[in-house]
Amino acid sequence: MKRVFLAILFIGFSAIFLNSCQNKPKETKIKYAFLFIGDGMGQAQINTAQAYEMAINQKIGFKPLTFTQFPSMGWVTTYANNRFITGSAAAGTALATGYKTNIGRISMNPDGTEPFESIAEWAKKQGLKTGIISSVSIDHATPAVFYAHQPSRGNYFEIGLDLAASDIDFFGGGGFVIPMKVINGDTIRIIKRAIENGFTFVNTLEDFKALKPGTGKVLAIAPRLAADAAMPYMIDGNEGNPSLADFTQKAIDLLQDGSGFFMMVEGGKIDWAGHGNDAATNIMETLAFDEAIA
Repeated sequence: MKRVFLAILFIGFSAIFLNSCQNKPKETKIKYAFLFIGDGMGQAQINTAQAYEMAINQKIGFKPLTFTQFPSMGWVTTYANNRFITGSAAAGTALATGYKTNIGRISMNPDGTEPFESIAEWAKKQGLKTGIISSVSIDHATPAVFYAHQPSRGNYFEIGLDLAASDIDFFGGGGFVIPMKVINGDTIRIIKRAIENGFTFVNTLEDFKALKPGTGKVLAIAPRLAADAAMPYMIDGNEGNPSLADFTQKAIDLLQDGSGFFMMVEGGKIDWAGHGNDAATNIMETLAFDEAIA
């Protein structure tokens, strides 16, 4: 009886093994990877935007946003290495590299002495194209962690130089907080450095629309910027500017030829509106972010 049981057990496991081999799905290679970051966006901001979408139609409830209808969701811890309440640099570094770090570090270890490789840099090594887009200045903490390595998020000029020297294929959105600096009597301009490194620079709506596949590396800055080098708040009007959704679509058009791409898109002014306790502006920024995803 024991031998019969063992034989049946073996046959059972063999059948399971063979079945698992036969039904094993073919390995598929992901060609296009998007990382959308709503900076400062939590459930409260999402719910408020969804309630607003219903209220303007004189209805009660929540109108689902694009990303709230995704098949999966999860919760994560966000504390930094040295502080419970995180900041954009530390949180962005965790998202971009997989490592927690200290407040203010831009893709560097906690003591600011060693760089962490970002997913965008890794993707380039795998032969993928890469794009970085943000509604705030392109040298701000969240976009910066994908291409720069600095001990302080306040090193705006140095972050800009890292951008100019990078191999990222597409930058789009806001401009530079410190676009130039005089060092030892020489005026160093970040955009000029980027052009020298092979970037095509555009900052008019006409030139932006005219960008075609095959252009090469692109640095596209919105024609109209706020005083902080960010794109204007959507609630204030965006006439003459590409929207966050426009930048995203243009990057897709330019990068989709080839072996694939990695793209990060940040709705950065959701956070700024939150800091300003401006609910109406926060709603508009959240909806603009959702439009980029849609």
